[in-house]
Amino acid sequence: MMDRMLKWNIALALCAALAISSVGLAAEGEGAMNVYGGDTQNIPVCGGRTEEQLPGYRDEIQSQEITAFRFDGASFHVSCVLQADGKLHVTSRGGDVYARNNSAFKLDYVTQDDGFLSALNDMILHHHMALHNGHTVYVAGLPEGYGDTLSVTYASGEKIFKSSNQTPTVSDAASQGIYNIFRSLAQRSGYDFTTDKSTTQLYDDADVAFLQGKWKGEHFGREVMAVFTGRHVQIWRDGELTDDTDYVIVNGRVKPDKLREKPLGDSPESAYEDFVGVTSIQKSNSFTLSVYVYRNKSSSNFNMLRVEDK
Repeated sequence: MMDRMLKWNIALALCAALAISSVGLAAEGEGAMNVYGGDTQNIPVCGGRTEEQLPGYRDEIQSQEITAFRFDGASFHVSCVLQADGKLHVTSRGGDVYARNNSAFKLDYVTQDDGFLSALNDMILHHHMALHNGHTVYVAGLPEGYGDTLSVTYASGEKIFKSSNQTPTVSDAASQGIYNIFRSLAQRSGYDFTTDKSTTQLYDDADVAFLQGKWKGEHFGREVMAVFTGRHVQIWRDGELTDDTDYVIVNGRVKPDKLREKPLGDSPESAYEDFVGVTSIQKSNSFTLSVYVYRNKSSSNFNMLRVEDK
């Protein structure tokens, strides 16, 4: 119940943002026309519901040969396209990218059709996924996680397309079936729906080579400097040496190479002690480190930039 209330609160905030952006879109002219099908006079009002039945879409599909499939669900997204050489180009992504618990995944690969498309078609028939074909619903301002979109193309030219951002267009069993069949294909191809078995690197974490050298920043008026030499780091605050220790990189965070007597939580990095001068260090981008400080039950962070010795 609280989760749904939170989503609706987010929706209200999105409504306000949509109202502001709508004015900007109208001012953009051609940009607004592209977004709203060329009609700048009927930009959706927040909470407005647009429902449409696309012409030419039937609930019965004669063809059994799928050439392309895409499903955008509330928590995962999968697609496959049959290439001219008979192989499948497959993409999949989902999971919680922020949790750092190996649940996030992102795959993009080419594999053999080992009967996958035939099994996928059988599943579409079993779950009656062509029902309400061509039906679309869009409610302006809703947050993600309510509906889904299904798109299937057949060799005959027939198509299934239905979409709603308000409620799912397929059953829970059908959604789970799509997830399972794509995950099974990934596993047969040497991958999985996990971070460590993804084809794409999900996190741009620092490594030992990136950290090497001198970094400087300022935290509430105090100069902080870190010098990385191999797997050793020295940290100064206003010229005072606070840390002189080996370090590890766990879940992207740079921490002292010292285990706590009692871990603070379930995350792997919580098993390691904090630095004295700061709490932990993490790569922000290709030239910046984000430094985290937890003191007196409050947290803050600042950036450090690489400094070249003159």
